[in-house]
Amino acid sequence: MKALYKAGWQIALTILVSASLVILLYIRAPGINQENNGFDRVWKEQLLKKEVMTDNVDSIFSVCGASNTGWYFSGPQAGNIIITDKKLGNKRSQHLQLDFVPKNKYCITSIDSPRVYLFFGNDHAIAAGNINDNKVQTHTWFDKNFSRAVVLSPASVLLRGFQLTKQVDQVFYKIGIADSSRLMGDSILPKYGDAGFSNDGMLHYDKAQALLCYVSFYSNEIVMFDTTFSSVRHYRTIDSTANNSGAVQSAQEKDNLYLVTDKTRLINLYNTVDKGILYNLSLLKADNEQVADFSANAVVDMYELKTGAYKGSFYIPNVDGGRVMQFGIYNNQLVGVYKNKLVLYTMAADKGMAVHASR
Repeated sequence: MKALYKAGWQIALTILVSASLVILLYIRAPGINQENNGFDRVWKEQLLKKEVMTDNVDSIFSVCGASNTGWYFSGPQAGNIIITDKKLGNKRSQHLQLDFVPKNKYCITSIDSPRVYLFFGNDHAIAAGNINDNKVQTHTWFDKNFSRAVVLSPASVLLRGFQLTKQVDQVFYKIGIADSSRLMGDSILPKYGDAGFSNDGMLHYDKAQALLCYVSFYSNEIVMFDTTFSSVRHYRTIDSTANNSGAVQSAQEKDNLYLVTDKTRLINLYNTVDKGILYNLSLLKADNEQVADFSANAVVDMYELKTGAYKGSFYIPNVDGGRVMQFGIYNNQLVGVYKNKLVLYTMAADKGMAVHASR
């Protein structure tokens, strides 16, 4: 499998490729990881209890918010929101009215009810509004393409976007909503001049800790930083993949083409944060883990945001033969998004229960 990116006027393609590349690599992977990887896990037993399972008939692919009254999901069309109650019942669809035609269907959706935010990286646009009004207002606060976005507060957002110098890289920008003020964090991640592919990952903001968290797809790196970029800490996940030399091969002598090859190995597929804990869905089997257990479940490793300390692991079971693709956590409940199902689990309140070193 090969994915190409060309700099310059085709820079907008990076956002779409970045969003879909991880999915493509996961689908095209040669199979469930079965070899030893130089680390062990400790297990949080009986952490999840299945409460509700329902069909995913709306092609839901992401949890984009939660509140005391229910869950918010995004569908295949930009601005298409699916809303349920806390038990995944009373489902209804809501299509937010946009005041422009986006270049493609993909956008990052974030809901902190009643506020809703739509981030269109290829259009340099951030749309915001009240979800109860069924429409959002688009603001072009940013003059470059961006690939990742989180809401810090009603007054500001944080983006991972392009820095166009002699080489094409991505850096972080804190953007003020009211005055379009801009603060750049250009030393959070290393720069390779490859449009940000080799250190692509997921960006999160934890309100409880006022911390930003960036997790690499292709290595064991976790970066924690504050909203002013004044405090930056680098941690590692428990696996031993410090780097992935096959993640990106650049051919700049040929029109600035960047080639992502079959050698690219996904390490971390998906993650989220909640109340000071990072929950990371790892694709690597531990040495003390049975292949049958790893094949029948998705494994989630937990880390403390402030210290990077590993807090143990738990399984999200496969459903109908498929692994969970994404998940959201709110008030000790976890919703798993599968290809054909949505499943609600209750999480044990005591995350510090006794752990077992092997299975």
